[in-house]
Amino acid sequence: MLALAACTTEAEAIAEMEAALTATSATVDIALVLSELTWYATSPPSAPTSALRHSGLGCPAISRFGPSDIEFETTLDYPPDGCIPTTGWIPDLLAGHAVAAVSDENSKVNWSFLEFQIGLRRAVESPGLAGSLATDGVTFEATLSGDLSVDGMDVALDALHMTNDGERVTVDGSATVDDIPVTVINLLLEQDDVLGPCPVPREGRAEATPGAKPVTIDFDAGGPDLVDVTRGRRQATAEPFCDHASTVF
Repeated sequence: MLALAACTTEAEAIAEMEAALTATSATVDIALVLSELTWYATSPPSAPTSALRHSGLGCPAISRFGPSDIEFETTLDYPPDGCIPTTGWIPDLLAGHAVAAVSDENSKVNWSFLEFQIGLRRAVESPGLAGSLATDGVTFEATLSGDLSVDGMDVALDALHMTNDGERVTVDGSATVDDIPVTVINLLLEQDDVLGPCPVPREGRAEATPGAKPVTIDFDAGGPDLVDVTRGRRQATAEPFCDHASTVF
C-alpha cells in the first residue's frame, strides 16, 4: 500500500496513484498482446484455412487469404481451449481468432477479433484497430489506434507504438483506460520481465491522470517490480508495481 505523509487529501492522493499504476499496467499488458499479434501479421501460413480451430498446428496456427503478397488477410487461430503463445511474450492462455487485414505493401493493418479471449475468461472485443505496420524480417513495428474492451475494461488507443525484435519489446504512445489517460515513454521489456507476478518494464516512464493532478511512474527504480510514483509533491519510492497490476493477465 502506498504511504504518504498525513494530510487532508491523503486518501484521495493514494487512490489516484493506485489508479494510475493499474491503468499503466493495463496499457503494458495490452501492448504485449498486440505486439504478439503483430509478430505474426505478415507471417507465411502454417495451416490451410480449412484446418483452423484444430490442435497441433502451432500457437497460433496461421492462415492467409488474399489476392497478392502485399494485400491479404492473416488469421491467427488460438485453439478454443487456449494455448501459451510460442513467442514467450504472453504469460497466459490465448484463445480465439485475431484477423489482420494487411494492405498497401504491408504498411497498413486493420485488426478484428472473433471469440478472442485472454486466460479463457477475459473476452477481447473491438470494432477494429487500425494503424501502420513495418518489418525488416527481424524487427516488427506497429502503431495502432482504436477502441477495444477486455472483460468490460474500456481502452482507447491513440497511436500506441510497439516494436518487437524477439528479444525486446518497446512501447510508446497513449491510451485511455476506463477514462484514465495514460502516456508511456520508452518502455522496455525483455522476456524475463513478463515471467513474474505481472509484466513490468525494466526501463522507461509513464504518466497517467486519474484525477486533478498527473501521476508519473518511473520504471528505473533500481529493482525488479519496483517503481517510483510521483503526484505533485507526493512521492512513493520503490513501490511494488505488481501490487497494483491490471486484470488483463
